[in-house]
Amino acid sequence: WADQSPTRARRRAPLSRRTIVPPQSDIERQLVDVWRDVLRLDEVGITESFFDLGGHSLKAIRMLSRAASVIGAELTLGDVFADPTIAGLASRAAEPVTPIPVAPAMTTYPLSGAQRRLWILNEMSGEGSAAYNVPAAFVIGGAVDADALERAFRWVIARHEVLRTRFVTIEGEPRQEIVADPAFTLERGDATLDADAFADAAASLAAEPLPFDRAPLLRAAIHHLTSGHTGLAIVVHHVATDGASMPILVREVFRAYDEDRRGVTPAWPSLRVQYKDYTLWQQARLEGSAGAADRAYWH
Repeated sequence: WADQSPTRARRRAPLSRRTIVPPQSDIERQLVDVWRDVLRLDEVGITESFFDLGGHSLKAIRMLSRAASVIGAELTLGDVFADPTIAGLASRAAEPVTPIPVAPAMTTYPLSGAQRRLWILNEMSGEGSAAYNVPAAFVIGGAVDADALERAFRWVIARHEVLRTRFVTIEGEPRQEIVADPAFTLERGDATLDADAFADAAASLAAEPLPFDRAPLLRAAIHHLTSGHTGLAIVVHHVATDGASMPILVREVFRAYDEDRRGVTPAWPSLRVQYKDYTLWQQARLEGSAGAADRAYWH
């Protein structure tokens, strides 16, 4: 998933006992911008600790991902824990990042480590489980053009291959298959619901298993509300989304809907890398010297 949304509102960390040392190099200035965005701070000094400023391991992962694309250097979590300052990380940013290559066209692709874990859990559940469904629900002001909203969902599903991926087993091995044009229908409730009834309807949608052998691993439904507004419920399996990418999905659907209503066909920049590309890159890395070094470290 690629997030192209504006930076969220930042906060000002307490200035007591803080020494704000300004950046001295281009890399330090770039890292300051990344830290301000990830930590949502107005000011960051190059000698301050990432963790003292409210950072933790999950934020560190996001910070490293953004830093790699901005400064073109490979940094690791180990670097952050060893020297959690911008000055320290800038000094460690020596090796350029190799961009993830685009995978060759194949009928099916191997699974990433995360996909394999969720596939195993799904297989163990027998008839499927809703335990890893990721739900979201919204109240939209006024009436909604259901046809336009359905087209918006279809456009976003077409944009992101991971949303139109299904999982098959070939010779006992799980594989992911990207479906070119999966069937998607926006479910439309007939009854007019109050707030509690809509919450129940959204919960019921989220409680239904999403079959791994069908694409997309996504469902959505709209309901008329007694308030005159419209309720929208969405559920996506965790194998195709997470807490960071779900907001991107929602923003892109609403943006595509707005453009459709204005008679504009979405013409956003295409995504250079899709999830299957990352999967093959990850597999090659684990089979190479970097993977051997990781295994040696943990053993």
